[in-house]
This record gives sequence, structure tokens and C-alpha cells, in this order.
Amino acid sequence: MKPIQTAGVIGLGSLGVLYATLFTRALGKEQVPVLADGARIARYRKQGFWYNDAPCDFNYTDAAARTEPVDLLLFAVKFGGLQNAIETCRHLVGPDTLLISVLNGISSEEILGDAFAKAFKNKKVMVRYAYEFKDYEFGIYWDSWAIDEEKVRGYEEMKKLGDRWKTQPIGGEITWNWGSLYKFKSFEEVVADKDTREYVMEQIRNLHCNHLGGITWADFNEPEFRKNAEILQKAMGYRFIINEFSYPKEIKVGAQFPISFKVVNSGSSPFYYNWPVEVALLDPESHQKVWGKILEEVNISEWMPGDNWSVDEHKYQIAPPTYHIRKNISIDAPIAKGKYILALTVLDPAGMQPSLRFANENYFEGGYHPMGYIGIGESVADTRLNPDLFFDIQSDKSLKYQFKQPDK
Repeated sequence: MKPIQTAGVIGLGSLGVLYATLFTRALGKEQVPVLADGARIARYRKQGFWYNDAPCDFNYTDAAARTEPVDLLLFAVKFGGLQNAIETCRHLVGPDTLLISVLNGISSEEILGDAFAKAFKNKKVMVRYAYEFKDYEFGIYWDSWAIDEEKVRGYEEMKKLGDRWKTQPIGGEITWNWGSLYKFKSFEEVVADKDTREYVMEQIRNLHCNHLGGITWADFNEPEFRKNAEILQKAMGYRFIINEFSYPKEIKVGAQFPISFKVVNSGSSPFYYNWPVEVALLDPESHQKVWGKILEEVNISEWMPGDNWSVDEHKYQIAPPTYHIRKNISIDAPIAKGKYILALTVLDPAGMQPSLRFANENYFEGGYHPMGYIGIGESVADTRLNPDLFFDIQSDKSLKYQFKQPDK
């Protein structure tokens, strides 16, 4: 979860004043815009607000004039003003904005649920508890994993969602400083405790957890913590492993040639967007892309993990399926005769750059997984790559987002 640095409040009833005051104390006045239109702000300034017999000094902000999204947006308006509040602040909701409503009643949940679904047609929306927004196919962000006091309304409610994890992310945080985890003084201590670590692992596997915050608070330079955290990290989310990859040693420009590979998801969840898989030719010396082609009709969001986790056997009773991809492709660009490296990657559609990595050691800095040497117009004697050429996948900091403006 992104750290909360800015919190917007819309509505200054009793709860609005309470939360605006607490947010302002925690984050600072400039980081907590109290949002309204110009006329309402004038009324706010004229009447003033008090909290525990002290005057409130709020950052009144014209919602229409602000352009930057807030990290958290709290709705504290009356029911009749909710729809207008949503429209007033719609542009202040970014992809990581946390939305909170302190309104009572089912109707407010329906209005907010409809607004979320309409606003984020191509993004995943997550709510805190599985018993909220039951009529909506939202993901869950449970912030109290492995805490006994939250098991009933957290873990058990999420279990009731059935197969929702196949299309919506299930995640949250391990908050170590309260409840049954209060005995630990740091997150490092939480994952160092074998029983707690295995309990977290059981919940990850059973709920098909996609991500867990809290790990980001810890010190990854501490070797023992790094080892324990990696156990949990490798369990959650997707973990695509290429087990086989086959192709001819020699191909000709313009002529079709077959490629085939098998992939299995040994993680706990799918990857929730159908990003394109690319086969590429790389320069054998620089490892830079020379040519690439998107594989048609390959949907990585359908690559599912196993199910029905066994604590005793430490594996899914329903094993993850193996996906066998077979394609005939051709090089549709002028490529010089010679030896190249055939590679595989997954691209982020926003900028068509390599952004998703497989859990394989054969990896080059920049996001490509080399499969072996291949000849263009000539045969290669040995397709095998020297493992010394591979780059440590965990230390690669080169992957980035790249947004391309649409053509006018």
C-alpha cells in the first residue's frame, strides 16, 4: 500500500471535523485539504469549527481548483449530498487513492459501489472487508493478516468469496503492532517466528493472496529477515516458471518457424491483466532488442495457480496446471544474417516495455529472458547460453513505466 501523505476530507459534520482534525495533526495542515466549492468554503470560514473547545485551522480547498489526486479521500457528507460529493471529487481519485465513507446505511454503499465501478472500468477496486459491497465484484484489502482478533470478519469472510480471487486481487497488510501480534516489536520478529510465518503462509495460500504490505517497513539488508521474507514473497502473487522452451536452430527471414514453451504458476494468484507476451531477437553482444513479435491469443491472466492448500504436505492438493504455448511465427522485418539470442518477455501495454518477469534465472538486465542462440540464415552449432551471462534478477532496477501519448 502506498504511504498516506495527503488526505482529503469532504463534509464537515461531527465526523468530518473529527477526522479532518486528526489527519491535520498527523500529516500537517497543507497535506489535508478540506474539499468543497467556493460558496461552501466561504460559509465554512464565516462560521468556523471547534474541536474539544479549540478552534480548527483547516486547509479549505476549492475541489475544482485542485488537480493532484490525494492518497486518501474521506466522505463525511450527509446521505443526500453524497452523489454531488462524488462528482465534486471524482478527478482527485488516482490509481492508488484509498476511499473511505463514514456514512451510515446500505444506500450510501450502493451509491459508492456504483461510482467506483463506473470510474474504474479497467482497474481493480479493493475494499477493506469481504462483508462490505457484497453486490460488487471488488477485491479485498484486509489490513490485519494473521491477527487472531480479526480472523472472523477478515479471514473467514474472505473464504466465503469462493473463486473471486481468480479475477480480483486479495491482499492487504501484516500489522504487527496490535492484537495477537503485539508481542512482536518489529516486522522482522514476526517473520522470524516459525509458527507465525507458517500461519501467514497458510492464509496466503488459502486466500490466494496477491500482495502484502508491512514487509516494506522492514530492513532488507538484514540477512535473516531477507531469508524469511523471501519465503512469504515467493508464495504470494503470481510466480510464472518456464519449464520448457523449444525452437529451431536456424530460421529464414519471412518463413514461418515454430516455438513452443510450457509455463506453470507456482504462486498463489493470477496476474490480473492480460499483458502481451513478446518473442524477441537480441544482439548476442549488447543483448539489445533487434526484433520482436507479440504472440497472439496468449492470455497470461488465465495462468492460474493451484488450489486447496495442504498445511501438512505444504502444497496445493489441486496442482497448478501446465500451460503449453505453441505458435508459428515469422520474422517480418529485414534482419541481417547471423547469430542472435531468442528471448521472451511480457510487456506493459502502457508503454510496451518489458515489465513482468518470469521466475527463471536465465535473465538479462532490462526484462528479457534469453532462451538460447538461434541462427538467421545460418545454423548455430550450440544453442546453449553461458550462465555467466545472466543478470541477477533481484538486483535489476532498470524496469520502468513508460507512457506514450496517443496519436492525435
